[in-house]
Amino acid sequence: MLSLCGGVLSTLVMYLLLKCKKPFFGYLGVGIAGAFMHNLGQFAAAYLFVSDAVFAYFPVLCGLALLTGGVTGLVNYILMDTLKRVMKNHSD
Repeated sequence: MLSLCGGVLSTLVMYLLLKCKKPFFGYLGVGIAGAFMHNLGQFAAAYLFVSDAVFAYFPVLCGLALLTGGVTGLVNYILMDTLKRVMKNHSD
């Protein structure tokens, strides 16, 4: 349940950020937002199902979201041009 809540929330937020007409975040920002929302969704579910003791982990989760979301966004930024070329060549 924790993973489902985090996955749905992060996917929705990343989709909305990528569909904005004026992307303010770029791949790095979208990756960080997605990681943060995934942690927030898991945190909310844990709060509902466990107890308020999960509040102690929230600062750690925020820090990890910056790190893992940054890595995800950076990898996406590096690979996106290559993926676009492959998809273009494949469709021709």
